[in-house]
Amino acid sequence: MPKEAQKKIGRPPKPKGEAKDEVLTLRLTTDERKRSELAAKSAGVPLSEWARAAIVFAAEQQFRR
Repeated sequence: MPKEAQKKIGRPPKPKGEAKDEVLTLRLTTDERKRSELAAKSAGVPLSEWARAAIVFAAEQQFRR
């Protein structure tokens, strides 16, 4: 019986340049974490997405000065 190519499971890879390949680790106080989670929840996005947007926005503002 010939071997068939196995189908890959999972979503297809994102296009080059669209995938996120860097990790940033930071420490927060419990209060900072709770406030961040509440802000993300009220925006209707995951915490990581909210934090990424906040960091990118702050960095862009820094360069506009």
